[in-house]
Amino acid sequence: MAPLSVLPGRVRLESPDIIGNFKASEYLEREIERLNGVLEASVNHRTGRMLIRFNENLSDRTTITKGIKEIIKNMPDEQLKTGFYDLQKTAEKGLLKHALIDAVAHALLPKPFNILLPLAINSIKR
Repeated sequence: MAPLSVLPGRVRLESPDIIGNFKASEYLEREIERLNGVLEASVNHRTGRMLIRFNENLSDRTTITKGIKEIIKNMPDEQLKTGFYDLQKTAEKGLLKHALIDAVAHALLPKPFNILLPLAINSIKR
């Protein structure tokens, strides 16, 4: 985990371990904020990037990076199991249901309704 950018009292890191995993990013954010000298931590599960602001009088970039590596290494399994894969399965189910509704509507309904019914169903769901 190499720093992407370093400024006094601020470091931006990236970890592929948390990409797509919202629960892991929340857990990591809470644990980073517990590290000595950390003022604020922000973890983005979409990009895997972390922004950490810290007090330079209490800690340094190297110590914080080592602490984050330890947090990721010791992360509980339940944080790693949930996340991207669950979201992917949910999306696949939604696509399958949408395709099935479209196929039935096109096969059974007359021309104007076979387009309007799936649109109406999708707007009701939202």
